Amino acid sequence: MLERLKDVRLNSNDASLVELSCQLEQFLSFKEIHLAPNNPPILDKLRARWLHIENTFFIRSRYRAMLIGGQLALAVWALVAPIQVFLSVRDTQDLTRIINNLLTQGLVHNPSGLTFFQVRIGIEGVIGLVLLVAAIFLLAGKEKRGISLSYATLLVALTVANLIVFYFDQFSTIFTASMQFLILIGVIRYRQRFL
Repeated sequence: MLERLKDVRLNSNDASLVELSCQLEQFLSFKEIHLAPNNPPILDKLRARWLHIENTFFIRSRYRAMLIGGQLALAVWALVAPIQVFLSVRDTQDLTRIINNLLTQGLVHNPSGLTFFQVRIGIEGVIGLVLLVAAIFLLAGKEKRGISLSYATLLVALTVANLIVFYFDQFSTIFTASMQFLILIGVIRYRQRFL
């Protein structure tokens, strides 16, 4: 290689080629080549550290147990309001109290507003029941069904149900939506790693 560079340096008419061959000769004649140390960006370091923690702490069984617990907690939370309304239908005083609260807070102005509240209760109930079924699938070992069902349900909860719930309870839904989002991210990561 050095001989070819020397030949280019001696026989070439192009000044830039001669200079390039001289510099390459000097570079190749050094015995030691000092490379810059590999310092990955901080995000790469953090990602590598997170992957190490994930692989050591979040093993499949522990990860699945956390998802089941989170989904059960969300299911219970989503079923509280529908169960309260359902139980209040038997007692007219409780139902009157719920409707009066909606009227005094200005959330219901007409019959269509009451229908909107009924839709909210229905959607929350369905989401709670489907999350409960998804958690049961995961408990029974039917992971693909459970993960797929919880994925779809959490997407609907975040994109549709929370908008309706936010109309009635502005600030209480922020915590619920945050938990739903975290569990959705957990479901996505579980699917990537284990399914």
